[in-house]
Amino acid sequence: NLSEELYFVPKDLISLEKEIIYQSQRKPKILNLFYRYTDDSSASFDTKILNKIVRISKQTGKIVNVSAFADRQAILESLSAGVRTISHPIGMDTAKDFSPLYKNELNWIPLFNVYYFQKNQATDSLKKDFNYMKEKSPFFRKNYADLMEKALTQNSLTEVDRKEAQKEFVAYMDFFNVNQSLSEKMILGSGSGNLFSFPGIGGLMELKIIHAVTGDMKGILKIATE
Repeated sequence: NLSEELYFVPKDLISLEKEIIYQSQRKPKILNLFYRYTDDSSASFDTKILNKIVRISKQTGKIVNVSAFADRQAILESLSAGVRTISHPIGMDTAKDFSPLYKNELNWIPLFNVYYFQKNQATDSLKKDFNYMKEKSPFFRKNYADLMEKALTQNSLTEVDRKEAQKEFVAYMDFFNVNQSLSEKMILGSGSGNLFSFPGIGGLMELKIIHAVTGDMKGILKIATE
């Protein structure tokens, strides 16, 4: 139930195309598309319309970034349409259709920490992370620690949901483990605004998760800077 003042929600493909043309003529260089398949969508992206969006964006020097929310269909349709910047994790359900071409060209903003915090709601692990964040970031300690501490025991997951969230996160890490070369063109995203993801420290937590897989400190510095 997102406000349409914040996000344009297309009612049909004609209105979607008009909005894309309008946005492509505006100043920001990034054209952000939020794409997750739902059965009740009145208008949905597909490979054809996504490819048209990519072509329009190239004409105006824009970069198309699709937030795919780890949805297999959204990821594969976006990639096959020519999108080369994807936000959110990619799971093992996508691995067999993930071609070498995508590995060489993909700019990936995985936002692992968003899903990491989601699955760890109201756990001892979250409390340890909270103490780590307080220790590492004076800015977090001053501005956000009280807010997070009040929410440490809150939990929106049923036990079934938690098991599913754990399983999904393992699938994201498994995919990254077998595709570590993707870190070479990875873009740092902190996920700020999501559950327990705060400015600054959210980026550090994201790098921490990535480093746990690659063990490559030089690569981590590149993600955080270059």
